[in-house]
Amino acid sequence: MRKLFEYIGLITLMCFSFFITEKTSMIAKNTDEIMLTIKDKYKDYETESVDAVINDDTIIPGSCAKKVNINRSYNKMRKVGIYDDKLYEYTYELPLVSLVKNYDKLIVSGNHSIPNVYFFLEINNANKSLLEKYDFDNYNFILTDKFYHDNRTLVNKMIKHGSIVISSTNFKSYKALAKEYRNKTNNSLYCYNDVGDNDFLNSCSANNSGSIGKMIEIDQNYFLNIKKRLKNGQFIKLTLKEELIDSLPLIEEYIESKGLKISSVDKGLKEC
Repeated sequence: MRKLFEYIGLITLMCFSFFITEKTSMIAKNTDEIMLTIKDKYKDYETESVDAVINDDTIIPGSCAKKVNINRSYNKMRKVGIYDDKLYEYTYELPLVSLVKNYDKLIVSGNHSIPNVYFFLEINNANKSLLEKYDFDNYNFILTDKFYHDNRTLVNKMIKHGSIVISSTNFKSYKALAKEYRNKTNNSLYCYNDVGDNDFLNSCSANNSGSIGKMIEIDQNYFLNIKKRLKNGQFIKLTLKEELIDSLPLIEEYIESKGLKISSVDKGLKEC
């Protein structure tokens, strides 16, 4: 019996020691200059979520809330011994109304609060050689599933520059392509559905992929027409020809001067 009480006393002492150590560590952490600075400033680095905008069968993606993980941020900064806002660790929360919950809607624009513009090029056998004449970084390439299958080497080059968007396919073919694309890029394979084809929309939705709806199309006087229509989140389909390639340096310079960026859908339409 005596030994039993000794064991109980030892266990109680160990638990109490652990509690005291934890309490002391917590007090030291909360009074550390780095932690005090984090608690004073972290809210400046957080953003609230923005709900997606739904209008009948169309949607404009929202954006996630960005929250500072105080403890993980402190641990990173403590290792280097100084407060550094570049070492903040974040968690992200989807908005209540989100694209990922509404893939059965057609996306008609990027988020208007994000300074991106989206250029789409429809690629086929007649114009594919023009891709060699310009670096289409962060552009979006609209392809049929047949073109995708028949031009693997060229498609891999496109993927390195921007995003692939599939314009027509059946469910079985799309499912295989979407799986392949996700394995290559870790992104969903968006669909281009300018005619509102419900079967195609359902194929993409069933594979957790968004569908791009009808957009502005420009096939001449590229600079002037883009200048008239340029705004945050705008989708613009450009006819790929020599005139466009000649105009792109001036167009891209103008876009940059307005504080906008050309974005691929893989990057720009993500809510988180």
